[in-house]
Amino acid sequence: MLPRNDDTDAALFKANMLNDRDPSVQLTALLYFTERPSSKKVGNLLYELAQDDTVLNDSWLYRALYANATIHMNGFLEAFHKANPDYELPVETNMYMSTANYDDSDWQTMEIPQFIEDAGLDMDGIIWFRREVTIPANMVKGSTISLGPIDDSDITYINGIEVGSMTSSFSSNRNYEIPDGVLKPGKNTIAIRVEDNGGEGGIYGNFWQMYVQAGESMERIHGTWKYKVEKSFTQQEEKSATMFDIVALLTKYYGDKSENLGAVVTDKVSDVKVIKINTITNEMKFDVTRFTVKAGEQVELVLQNPDFMQHNLVITKPGKKEAVGKAADKMAADPNAAELNYVPQTSDVLFATPILNPDQTYSLKFKAPSTPGEYPFVCTFPGHWRIMQGVMIVK
Repeated sequence: MLPRNDDTDAALFKANMLNDRDPSVQLTALLYFTERPSSKKVGNLLYELAQDDTVLNDSWLYRALYANATIHMNGFLEAFHKANPDYELPVETNMYMSTANYDDSDWQTMEIPQFIEDAGLDMDGIIWFRREVTIPANMVKGSTISLGPIDDSDITYINGIEVGSMTSSFSSNRNYEIPDGVLKPGKNTIAIRVEDNGGEGGIYGNFWQMYVQAGESMERIHGTWKYKVEKSFTQQEEKSATMFDIVALLTKYYGDKSENLGAVVTDKVSDVKVIKINTITNEMKFDVTRFTVKAGEQVELVLQNPDFMQHNLVITKPGKKEAVGKAADKMAADPNAAELNYVPQTSDVLFATPILNPDQTYSLKFKAPSTPGEYPFVCTFPGHWRIMQGVMIVK
């Protein structure tokens, strides 16, 4: 019930809520800090909490702790590295699943798009999806791949080459540009590593959102995909999780591939462009209407909503603000609009936050488009987009 602000932070710190003897109180405090901007102080406290076996062996507290660590990663890893200067990251063993010649003949199949739970896979963890697609010669250059929304995080490969990724962005459409030279005429392999941290998960949008496109040519990629579970977080927790499991997950999905954790702490942080945007109370506007990022740069956009109304932030393709805005207006008559966070289900949407209630905060992490240009952003709550807008400039 408390507002998400600095005063509440201070009150929770003073009351030592993260170490309360009642685990339900600890869980609520952890969930509170998942809605706060990145803080080294919180990260340091989370590191101390990660040394408590009672917390690590409680499946709900472990999940909440990991979710917090992804937000307050700088402080968490800084504290860990200070206490473990000689630690080396575990060697990655499963990336070969992305390669075109990998033998997936023993994998199971699933119809995509849908939540994995609806397909009978009731788990939280990491799942690989693979599918072959035949690409004609006229589509090997200037292509993009659209996958719709993925819950929660993904790393997408074509023929073993990473073409895009997003972290902790369950409502954002995945639209990635495919570098020239990646696609080849004939058969190509798409591999997607999906991480689901809780609740429903998977590639769950609409079938028409899934395609490879170049110009006016398009190949649909919905339908039957092969899949394999790499790791079940639930099983991991039942076998007793450790602080090192959290560090390995953080550095794998949010850090670089260096074997030295110190490089992650000192180098990776500087590679992420952090943009903080607030809504303006009673004005239906963003306080930042223009910001610049580099092509291909990792971006963390932190949206805070101190207003009394609900808002979100949706980044569109260049020149598509009007189309997305009009589609958002039509959602006012859609009974499922709230479940979709009022984000139009169209390929013109690149990245999106969920709808934020008053005093909520959300951190949207994505890789900036590789094509320079002006990418509009708007609030797509019906009726807001015409005055609540701005532009992301990609250089």
